[in-house]
Amino acid sequence: MKTYTTICLSLVMSFLILGNSKVIAQTTLDGLEEINLLDNGGFEAGVPAYWTPEGTGAEWSTEQSRTASYSIKLSGDAAASWTQEEAVRNWVAGIPASGTPEIILGGYVYTEGVNTAPTSDAEKFQLVYEFFDADGNDVLGSAVVIDVPQDAASSDGWVEISSASLGAITLSAEQIAKSVKITFRKGASATGTVYLEDIFINAAEGSEGWAGEWFNPSMDMSADWYYWYPAAADPASPE
Repeated sequence: MKTYTTICLSLVMSFLILGNSKVIAQTTLDGLEEINLLDNGGFEAGVPAYWTPEGTGAEWSTEQSRTASYSIKLSGDAAASWTQEEAVRNWVAGIPASGTPEIILGGYVYTEGVNTAPTSDAEKFQLVYEFFDADGNDVLGSAVVIDVPQDAASSDGWVEISSASLGAITLSAEQIAKSVKITFRKGASATGTVYLEDIFINAAEGSEGWAGEWFNPSMDMSADWYYWYPAAADPASPE
């Protein structure tokens, strides 16, 4: 009789514990119903991944593209820009990724009806790179500013622009730049339309080392895409 009573009590306690656990679990889930743990979980993206537009003239466009389907576009009658606040993301731990090669920065642009012979930054379209160390210090001392060609109103195709004409760019140590900001901007007085795609960072010819890579350089991946390196991968290797 004692054994039977003990078994019955054990069964009752088990049902009570399970029932209470279900209530607690359901209560916890009910509290999470309104919480979306995924950034842009609805997959509704109108911008390329990690690029931020400013001004009504900044658009993610399919009107012109050099590779795949998209480019970023600047137009209108006011200042506008596209900015990637952090370009050192997932691919590499810092810039330069390996060694200290002389680096060349740039991208490809397509111009339509732009104002010619600009005399100030307010009349220009420009691609700007800024390099910062872990403490936020500008490791080059100033931004690398590449002017978009405006000697003719239209380019009639994609044209490479680069820092080569500005002189040698060499960072003082491997991976010293832990953060890089890239800005494509239109001055308030600039007119016409410019598209940008396929931004790049390369080691100059004859330089030893790996300059690194930019994240989403073709602007084709939307903000609902996510990237990561496996724990065993070495992001400092180009292989």
